[in-house]
Amino acid sequence: FRIGGSIVDLGGGLNLTNAVLAKLGMSVHVVDLLDSYFPHSTLQTDGLAQVEFLEGQGVTFHKTDLTSCDLRDYFGLESVDVVCSYHALEHMHHSPRPMLQSALDVMKSGGTFFCEVPNAVNALKRVRVLLGQTNYQPFHDFWASDVWVGHIREYTVDDLRALSRRLGLVDVVVQGRNWYGTLYEQVPNYHLAKAIDRMLQLRPGLCGSLFLAGRKPQRSAEEGDSPVAF
Repeated sequence: FRIGGSIVDLGGGLNLTNAVLAKLGMSVHVVDLLDSYFPHSTLQTDGLAQVEFLEGQGVTFHKTDLTSCDLRDYFGLESVDVVCSYHALEHMHHSPRPMLQSALDVMKSGGTFFCEVPNAVNALKRVRVLLGQTNYQPFHDFWASDVWVGHIREYTVDDLRALSRRLGLVDVVVQGRNWYGTLYEQVPNYHLAKAIDRMLQLRPGLCGSLFLAGRKPQRSAEEGDSPVAF
């Protein structure tokens, strides 16, 4: 966080955290399908009202499909401090490559990329598959949907490391957490669940959620520095 800094949230939807960041002085931009997505999801029916509320707090929305989005159409080259995505990449029906490559173009030298995705092979899913159960989302959700907006391709630790290499990120960190998933629902004793949570974090590949953080490499002195504003 930096007062006066800029952040682009890919697929950020109605995240209230963006309102807090905007009120604290950041330039906050959300790139999302918005009302094109709401009717097919579990979001509240007053989605547009919530968009208006967030706009009133200083959040700027850019309505577009992430799978065909070129962020250079919305932001200047090397003008953004942080690009982030929380549980959005797994919903994309096509490769995120064009979008993420354009994200690197609009990020400042030394800027931060951060994403959170569900772990395709967390501990609970491994057990379920061994028992002959699916590691996909419930079939009845897929069967009943007119337009599927659920998970298309979840990620693993190796996937995120490969993604960071292809984007040329440096100072890369991949961590696991159990905020997403059913650990605290399946283990009724909170203290036991917390102990299991801490043990799982020692092996990120077993956790419910995976986090990737990395930076765009600093430009060399020979390359010069010509920042472009919004």
